[in-house]
Amino acid sequence: MRKGELSVGIALFLYPENENEFRSIFFDKLLTIRKKSDIILSINDWRSFLQRRFSMASEAVKRILEAEAEADKRSAEARTKADGIVTEAERKASIAVQKRLTDAKTEISKLREENRRKLEEYSDKAEKSCSEKLSELEKTADSNKPKAIEAIISEYFS
Repeated sequence: MRKGELSVGIALFLYPENENEFRSIFFDKLLTIRKKSDIILSINDWRSFLQRRFSMASEAVKRILEAEAEADKRSAEARTKADGIVTEAERKASIAVQKRLTDAKTEISKLREENRRKLEEYSDKAEKSCSEKLSELEKTADSNKPKAIEAIISEYFS
């Protein structure tokens, strides 16, 4: 194995998806290295390639971080929206419960008023009926008074 092949082998191990690019940049040049200036040229090519790869990796990391930030932002927006929906649903439910309670109280008031009115009518009828019976009893008592007095007098004084 030649000295340059080790570098290419390491580079291929680190970045296997770019094997063709490595071969075109390095392997062909390494085969033709004849003097020190060719090695420096290959090292500069290597440095340039690594800088490009680092730049690409940095951009990829930057895009990943941006995507994660966007995902966090959307997640927060979704959470806020969900909280808003839940709050609105609770508010509407509370209003619905209050409305039902108000309707029930109104119905109770109507029923109480109707029962009070019926009780008043019944009391009036009962009082009227009692008054009529009392009047009849008083008439009967008044008509029976002379007979009762005569019966008492004849019983005790005769």
